[in-house]
Amino acid sequence: MLWFHNVKIIRNSLLVVSSYNERDCLMFNSYTEFVKSLVLDIRKGKDVSFLLGSAVSCSPEGNGVPGVSGMNDILRQYMIDLDIYDGFESNIIGLSETDKYQKSFEYLLKVGDQDEVKEIMALAMNNARSGDKWLITKSLDDFSRLISETSIKVKCILTTNFDPLIEEALFRVNRNCNVHNLIVDQPIGSVTSYSGESIPVVHLHGVWDGDTMHTQTQLSSLRKKIELSIKNILDTSKLYVIGYAGWDDVFLQALRNIVHEFQPSYNVRWGFYKNSIDDVSKEHSRLIEIIQPALVNARFQGYVGVDCNTYFEDALAEISKKKQLSKFVVKKTGLQPITESIVISLRPYNLSVEPAHDIIRLVEQKKATDYLNNNNHFELVSGWGYGKAGFLYSFIHDEFYDFTCYYSDVNGLTESRDIEVKIKQDIGIDIATFISNNGLGKRILILDNIARLPPSTKAFFSEIAKLSSDLSSGVKVIFVSATCNGICSGIVELQPLSLDDIKEYIKVGTDITEIKREKLDRLYEITNGIPLKLDKVKEYYELMSFDEVLDAGNIVVSAEGTNTDIPHYISKQINEIRSDNRKLYSLLCIFSMLEYGEKLTNIRSYYSSYDFHFDDFAKLERYGLIYTITKDNYKILRISPVVSDFVKQGMDPNQRYELVKKSLGLCIGSDWMSGKVRVSPTVKMMLESPEFYPGNVHSAISSYFSLIDINHYDREVKSLIHVSIGYCIFLKSACYYKELVAFSRMLYSNISHLDILDKFRAAYFLATSLRMIDEVEQSVEFIEPLSDEFEAKEFCQKEYYFKMLDNIMMACSEYNDEKARKYAIKLKKIAPKSSSYYINAEVHLADELSHGKRLNKLISLEKKSRAAGYNTLANNISIKLHYLFSGSSFKYIDNAIKNEGGVYTKARALLVKYEELVRCGEFEKIDAEGVRELKAVYDYLFLQRLDELFNRCTDVLWQLMKAYRDVNGLYYLFKRGSVIWRVTSSYDKELEYAKELNEQQFDISGGGDDMKYLSIRLSFLALKVERDKCLIDAPTL
Repeated sequence: MLWFHNVKIIRNSLLVVSSYNERDCLMFNSYTEFVKSLVLDIRKGKDVSFLLGSAVSCSPEGNGVPGVSGMNDILRQYMIDLDIYDGFESNIIGLSETDKYQKSFEYLLKVGDQDEVKEIMALAMNNARSGDKWLITKSLDDFSRLISETSIKVKCILTTNFDPLIEEALFRVNRNCNVHNLIVDQPIGSVTSYSGESIPVVHLHGVWDGDTMHTQTQLSSLRKKIELSIKNILDTSKLYVIGYAGWDDVFLQALRNIVHEFQPSYNVRWGFYKNSIDDVSKEHSRLIEIIQPALVNARFQGYVGVDCNTYFEDALAEISKKKQLSKFVVKKTGLQPITESIVISLRPYNLSVEPAHDIIRLVEQKKATDYLNNNNHFELVSGWGYGKAGFLYSFIHDEFYDFTCYYSDVNGLTESRDIEVKIKQDIGIDIATFISNNGLGKRILILDNIARLPPSTKAFFSEIAKLSSDLSSGVKVIFVSATCNGICSGIVELQPLSLDDIKEYIKVGTDITEIKREKLDRLYEITNGIPLKLDKVKEYYELMSFDEVLDAGNIVVSAEGTNTDIPHYISKQINEIRSDNRKLYSLLCIFSMLEYGEKLTNIRSYYSSYDFHFDDFAKLERYGLIYTITKDNYKILRISPVVSDFVKQGMDPNQRYELVKKSLGLCIGSDWMSGKVRVSPTVKMMLESPEFYPGNVHSAISSYFSLIDINHYDREVKSLIHVSIGYCIFLKSACYYKELVAFSRMLYSNISHLDILDKFRAAYFLATSLRMIDEVEQSVEFIEPLSDEFEAKEFCQKEYYFKMLDNIMMACSEYNDEKARKYAIKLKKIAPKSSSYYINAEVHLADELSHGKRLNKLISLEKKSRAAGYNTLANNISIKLHYLFSGSSFKYIDNAIKNEGGVYTKARALLVKYEELVRCGEFEKIDAEGVRELKAVYDYLFLQRLDELFNRCTDVLWQLMKAYRDVNGLYYLFKRGSVIWRVTSSYDKELEYAKELNEQQFDISGGGDDMKYLSIRLSFLALKVERDKCLIDAPTL
C-alpha cells in the first residue's frame, strides 16, 4: 500500500520524497533529532514512556541476552540434544531469522510444553549472568543513569524482553520498579497508576522463569484489556520506541487501533536501527502501513540510524551540555557566572490521591498532625502493604494543603554518604541546602523506606530531625520505615485495619453500602486487614460479586505486583537470602507456614534439626521481614503477611507440603495424623487475641487441603478431615464461635463435594457457630436442607442428625416461634427420652404452659438435666428459672455460675446477676473479684463479636466505672465499644456514650490517644447525626 503517493510535505526537518522505489519514506528523521527530542521532553518536564526491545539486552561484545539469531542457535542445539531436530529442520530452510524463531518455538510447544520453553529461556539467560549476578548492558546502564541523574518523568516502561535486566539496572541506581508480567489478558492500570518514584516495568510477553510467549499465534492473540491499558499509556505520555523490531503482537494491535481515533492524543517516537531509508522501508512495511493515519497529524515520527548502545549516553551528554550553559547569564559585560541558588531545580512530589484513607486511622492522623505542628517531624512506622502512601495523603492534603511535598526513596540504604547522594538525586538539591534555605517556601520532605539503621546513620537522620525543629526555614520532615529506628521522639505506628476501619475503607470507591459483621470477619480473614489486599478486593469486586470474592479465599500479593508501598528491594532481599543463606531462608519459609506467629523458643526446639541461632531470628527482624507482638507474658514473632505471600510463591510445592505437615505438629501435636488434637498453649493464647485471627491451625489446614488431591480420599485425606473435625470440637467446647465459623466454613467448602459423614459433621459445626454469633436465619437456611439430605443417607448418625434438628429449633426460637415448635415436636417424637435433645424440646414446648405449670416443668427438667450430666442445658434452664421467680434471689443464677464449665453460658449467667445488682444500685455487692469476672466476660464478648450480650455488658461496666470514677476504664469501654458500634452502624449508641464520657468532670492529666479518639469521634458523630437529621427532615420533592 502506498502512502501519500506523489505528495510532498514540508514540516520542520522531516525527510519527504515524492516517490522512492514505489514506497514513500515520509516520516524519517535524523538520529540527532531523536536525541534532541528526548532531551527537550526532559527539560520541559513532559511525561514519557519507553518501549524497549531485545537490542537493549545485548551488548556489541556478545554479552547479555542473545538476539533472535543467537536464540535460534540455542533452539537448534537444544532440539539436537533431545533428538527432535531431524524431522523439523526441513521446515525452516530459507526462512528469515524471525520466522525460524517463531516456527521453532511453535514446534517445541507441539512436541513439548512450557517446561521446555523455560529450559530454553534459562539457557539464554546464562549468557547474561556471571554467577548469581546479572550483566547489565551498556545501553541499560546508560538508561538507568539517565533516569537517576536527570529530572526525566517516566510514566511506564514497556518491554517485549523476558529478562530482568531493566529492573536490575534501575535497582542498581536505587530506583524502585513496579514489575508486572503479562501473559494473560488483564488490565495494567493498577501498575501504571503508581505514586512516588517507583517506575512501572511491564513485560508484555512474559518473564523468563515463568510462562512466555514466542509463537505467531501467541503474540497475535487478542488481549483487549492490555490493549486498552497501552492506549492509556499512549494517551498520557510520549512513547519512545528503541531496540524493538515491531513484531505483530499486542502492542502493534493497540497502535493499529489508536491511530484511527478522531481526536488523538498520542505521540510516538520510533527509533530504527538501519541507516538506510530504503532498508527501513523494506523491513518495516507492515508497521508503515499501520501508522499511515498518524502521519497526517504528525503524531508518529521515525528516526533512522538509532543505536541503543549510544543513544542514552548521547542524551545524557546533551543534557549535561545544557546544564553547563545554564550556569551563566548574559550581561552587558558578557558571560558572567551566577550563584548556584538561581539554578536550583527542585522536584516536587505529588501525593497519591487515596480518599478511602480520609476516614480511617483518625487517631493516627491527629497524632501525625500534632507532631508536625509542634515538632516539625515524626517517624512513621508502617508494615509492608499497610497503606503508608494513603495515610500520608489523608492528613497532608487537609492540614498542610499549602505545603509543597518532596520525596526521596532511600531504598534500604544504610550508609550516610549513599543516603545523601540519593536524597539529592530525588529532590534536586543536597539535604543541607533543602533544610536550611529560608527561600524555598513551606515544604514537607518524606524520606521513605528507611532500613534498620546502624548508630552512625541513625545519628545522621536524628540530626535532620533536630535541624527541622531548630531552624525556622519552613521545612517539616517525615521519616518512614518498616521497623522503628527511634530517630525522634514522635512516632506514629500503622497497624492492620480494625473491622470498623475495614468497613469504611471498602465502601469508598464501590457501591457497597453496608456489610454484615460475619462478612467483615471473612474479609479480615482473607486480607489480614491490610489496605493493599483490600484494594485487591475492590479490584476483584469489579469482576464478581462480593460473596464470590469472599468465597475465593485468601488475597495474595505477588512480587510482580509490588508498588511504592512495597519497595523492590524487599523481594530482591528475599531472593538473595534464598540463594546465599539456605538456613535463614528455611527459617523464613517456616515463618510463612506459621504465618500468624510463634514463640522463638518453640521454633528452635521443634525445628532443632535446622540448628537455628538467636542471631538468625534477629537478622530477619533487622531486615523488616518479621516483627514482634507482645501479649501478656508471650513474645510472638510473626512474618509480615506480604512477605509471607512472596516466600510462599517462591517455594517448591513439595517443600510447602512438608513444612505445612510439620507445622501442624507444632500447633496440635505431632501425632495428629492418628486423629488426636492437643492444642498448644501458644495456639490457645493466640485464640484470645483478635490480631491473630483466624490462627495458624486454620491457615495450615487450609494450605494442606490446597496441596493434596482430596478426591483420592486415601488415608492422608481421611486423617486431615478427621483432625479438622477434632479441631472443630475443640473450638466449640472452648466457645470460640467466631473462629469456628471461619474454620468449619473452610472445611465444608473443601469437602462438600464428597458423600461422606464428615461433610455433614462439618455442616453442623458451621450452622451451630453461625447461630451462636447471632446469624440465626443464615444458620437455618444453610443447615435445614442438609439435615433432610443427611437423614436419607445410609451412613446417617442419629446423634448428629438430632444435633442438627436441635440447632434449627434453637435458632428458630429467636425469630420464628411456630417453626421452633414444629422442630421441638419432631425431636420429641424421634429422640430418646433420656437425651438432651428430648429434654431441650420439652423446655421449648413448656413456653406454651401457664406460669405455674411452666415453672414446675422447668424445675423438673433442670434437675433431670443436671442428674444426666447435661450441665450446659441445665444451666440454660436455670437462667430461665431465674427470670420466672420474683424477688432478688440468685439461687438459680449462682447455681449456673458454679456448675458451668463453658465460657458462653457462664458469661450469660454472670451478666444477668450483675445487671440486676447495678440496676438496684447495690454496687457494694460487686467486689474486686466480681469486677474482674465482668471484665473477662466483656473481653470474651468483644472477641467473639456477640453484639447483644456485649452491649448489655458494656452498660453494666459503664455504670460501675462511673461509680468508681475510673476514667481509664471508661475510655477503654468507649474505644472498644466504638469498634462494635461502628461495625453494626449503631451510631446513636456510640454518640450517647461519647457525650456522657465528655460530660464527666474527671481530672484528666495529659489526655493522650484516648482523648484524641473521643474528640475525633464526637466531631464525626455530631456531623453525621446532623446530616441524617437533615435528610429525615427534608421535604419530599
